[in-house]
Amino acid sequence: MPTSTRAPALIVVMGVSGAGKTTTGQLLAAHLHCSFADADDLHVPASIEKMRRGLPLSDEDRQPWLARVAQTIEDWRAQGHGGVIACSALKRHYRDVIRGGRDDVTFVYLHGTKAAIADRLAVRSGHFMPGQLLASQFEILEEPTPNEHAIWVPISGAPHEAVAAVLTGLEERGMAQALSTTITDDPRALAEALADWFVEILQAKSGRIVVAVAGGSTPKAFYQCLATPPCEARLPWERIHWFFGDERFVPPTSPASNYRMFAEAIEAARFIPPENLHPVPTKEASAAQAAGRYEEELQAFYGSDRLDPSRPFFDVTLLGLGTDGHTASLFPGSPALDERQAWVRPSMAPDGSDRITLTYPLLESSRETVFLVAGADKRTILARLLGDDQALPAARLKPNGVVRLFADRAAFDDASG
Repeated sequence: MPTSTRAPALIVVMGVSGAGKTTTGQLLAAHLHCSFADADDLHVPASIEKMRRGLPLSDEDRQPWLARVAQTIEDWRAQGHGGVIACSALKRHYRDVIRGGRDDVTFVYLHGTKAAIADRLAVRSGHFMPGQLLASQFEILEEPTPNEHAIWVPISGAPHEAVAAVLTGLEERGMAQALSTTITDDPRALAEALADWFVEILQAKSGRIVVAVAGGSTPKAFYQCLATPPCEARLPWERIHWFFGDERFVPPTSPASNYRMFAEAIEAARFIPPENLHPVPTKEASAAQAAGRYEEELQAFYGSDRLDPSRPFFDVTLLGLGTDGHTASLFPGSPALDERQAWVRPSMAPDGSDRITLTYPLLESSRETVFLVAGADKRTILARLLGDDQALPAARLKPNGVVRLFADRAAFDDASG
């Protein structure tokens, strides 16, 4: 069975009505590339009507609401990804219910004076809660105690300043880029664990889904899992677009082609609509021309030649780890390591073969980044990666979203020590 540690951050932005919970929470979720929910949307109709009439809610009124808030967080936890929810959470008891007996929920307390928040409420419109209930909220407010380890943020600054303060607090706690680690006994179990996670993540997403795939023998087993029951029937194939993190400059029919390996392993002809498969155009005259053409396709797909941190290109990016610390085709000493403008660059492998690789800016533009590592020959280099050895190209990657490690025991055992 896989073992997992350090789940992504689960955050509750709390405070009285008018503190700016929704605005701050939405901006924070956009920065962390995670889900956002507003607890106001989880109230039962009777409670909403009661507040509209200017009547404060009792503890009994709040019980079904608190249960829904706790369930939202539990759903995120079960899906293995982070989330931010805006919720008043005024009493310690309410926060305990929301935590659900777990210590992986961080509360961010937006605090300010009653006068300052009343001024905000006076100009707010379209919300079911009238300003006259502010006094009742301050009356029952129990500010977080030190043993709750909440992040306190004053409301006096602009929303982006509040988010910056939260991110600083998370960074101090080592949560801004928490590494979720899944370890299995062998490569086959590793492929199956990754496939289970991948299917759950994609099922939870709406609209278009964009994935960057990796080459190599370890990912191949994962792609084969996706094309077999039960995974193949659960994937929304028609909504998934597949791009390549790197490619060898060889014809697509070559045994060395990442595209060929992927297409055969995942049975692309059966499951993937042709327009959803985006191989690197290796029929160009040179690797540089292929890189240029691929960048044009990527930018046309994205709709811009500039990456927006609040709108990641990829939903999931799959990466391997070479014994020299390379990932994609970003090799030690390659000029591509210093590229911060172009999205795609030609590269040369240590054996002298030409490659095409996505660069750091595009690889980092991902909601979920997965390193897939297997085999005892990777143990030493994985230990260096986990130790943040900046000499390694893989360690220099700083994804904007959640970073995950899927490894087998041969690669991981003692690697983290």
